[in-house]
This record gives sequence, C-alpha cells and structure tokens, in this order.
Amino acid sequence: MQLIDIDHALDMDLILKLREDTPFIKSSSDLDFRIPVMIHNSDGKLMMSAFFPKFRSGKKVNMNFSAFNPVEKEDFFVIDERINNIHGYEIIEKLLRAPSCVMSNIDIFRGDLNIYIRFHSSKIEDISELLSKYIIHGDHTRVEYLGPTRGIQEMFERLNNDYGLSVVSYALPLDDEEKEIVKELASTPFIGELKNDSVQKDHLETIIYLQKSRLNRHYSQILAPVSEDSGVFEAMIESRNVSEIRKISNDQHIPRFRYFFKLIKDMIEIDTFLPTSALYDYYTEIFRLIQRTNGSVYVKYISNYSQDVWKYI
Repeated sequence: MQLIDIDHALDMDLILKLREDTPFIKSSSDLDFRIPVMIHNSDGKLMMSAFFPKFRSGKKVNMNFSAFNPVEKEDFFVIDERINNIHGYEIIEKLLRAPSCVMSNIDIFRGDLNIYIRFHSSKIEDISELLSKYIIHGDHTRVEYLGPTRGIQEMFERLNNDYGLSVVSYALPLDDEEKEIVKELASTPFIGELKNDSVQKDHLETIIYLQKSRLNRHYSQILAPVSEDSGVFEAMIESRNVSEIRKISNDQHIPRFRYFFKLIKDMIEIDTFLPTSALYDYYTEIFRLIQRTNGSVYVKYISNYSQDVWKYI
C-alpha cells in the first residue's frame, strides 16, 4: 500500500482564518509569503512558534528580528509569542479531538493565522455543529473554505509552492511490546497518519487507512471506525522511538507538516514532510538517533519534494 492510495481517503477540507494581534503577526502583515507556524502549550501558556526563513527566492529577507528574541537555526529563525485569542484556539483544540480531523498545517499570511484541516465527510454534521458554537461569537474566527478535499497530492503541491517542501523517510525498529500491538494490524495492509504534534506518554493519536480491497469486518479491536466503507479508522498507538523523535523535534523547534507510517517486517517506516528550511535540522536529529542506537535506525530517503516522491513512498 502506498501513499497515493489514500489521496482522497479524508474527503473534506476545512480552512479557518483566525484574527490574532500578536506583535509578530502584526509586523508580518505586509509580507507577501506564508510563514509556517506551530501552536503548543508551554508551562500553561498558549504559545505560537513561527518559523521565518532566512532566504526567500534566493534573497535574504530583512526584518527587525531583535524585537522578537529569535532563535537562529541553520536556515530559519524561530520566533515564539504568546497567543491572545484563546477563544480561537479552543476551536482548534476541539477540532483536533473530533473524529477523523487531521491538522494539515498552520501558517501566517497578511496578518491572519490560517488553519488547514482534513476530515471525513461522515463527520460533517459533527464538524458543522462544532463550528456553529464558535463562529457566531464575534469576528475572530472565519471559515475560509469548507468542502470536498483537493487531495493529499494537491495539498503537498500547495505546501511546496507556499514554503518549499521536503521529505525525510527512515525506519525504526519495533520493540517486543510494539510488535504485539502491530500484529493486530498486520493482517490488512495499512498506512498510518499522525493527527497532530502532541505526544502523551509515548501515545500517539493516529488515523489508520486500511486497504479497502482487503478489508473485512474482523479488524483489530484497537481500531475505532470512522468510516468502514472508506477503510478509515482511528487508533492510539504507543511507540517510544517515534515519540522520542517527535519530542526532540518539538523541543528543538523543528517544524513538520505531515507524518505517515507503515510496517516493513519488524520495522516502522516513517515519511515526514516538512519545510525545506528545516530539512537540515531534522535529518541531523535522525542521524544522531542512529548513533545512539548503534545503527538499528536507518535513513531511506532525503529529498526536496517533486512528483518523483510518489514512486518511493
């Protein structure tokens, strides 16, 4: 089973536009390109990390960074700010808890915070009800788009055009406990996708896409059905190695967009899509992990995004 097989498995897109008045968002309102963002909770404070590229179209971007206390990386700056629009964040949090909802990415563009979400059409009534509770309370949250998905391929084309997109593929060994868990899934070919960037005691919220032609009604009990007809399920997966990489990436402020995985014998193969400006920092952490594990982890693929990617993943 390949990534192309699940192109439209989540068949709906939702784009939200949040009005946010942090100093950095205000100062970037005149820029003509999108800035990728990660939202996270730090010591009880709602924070936004913006990943500002050092170069854009081959030219250095000039901006007064000193006012924002940036952290400098190899090819980008990280700027952390506290989020003021708590009401706007609540809707994001609720959506991520909703069945089948996946956070594709977040960015800043011309003074707005834009949230891109994919979900399954069988949950449209739940999503509509949830939106109704927040949209009517003032003008902080707007629906930019709600409708049929353009698909994963189109999503990656958009991400590549907006930020520059790269992919890193690598394989991790499964420990004995994890092998027992995946035995339940292995009877049907599948691809997994992480719903968001959160890690809770090595537990990862995932969407599981089962190969429909091989699907039967006796699927694993760890799967919660979203749409059996579409082969879309949810599961809470435990993986220490995957959790470690995600925690390190979060701690090091390395942005990632989407994160897919599948089983290859006793290994879990990870395909991570991320901004090209973060590529060096990310694969460096993977190579450090290889050194710590004496080579039990290996890197399979590092590349800027192109249509050729679909031949390998």
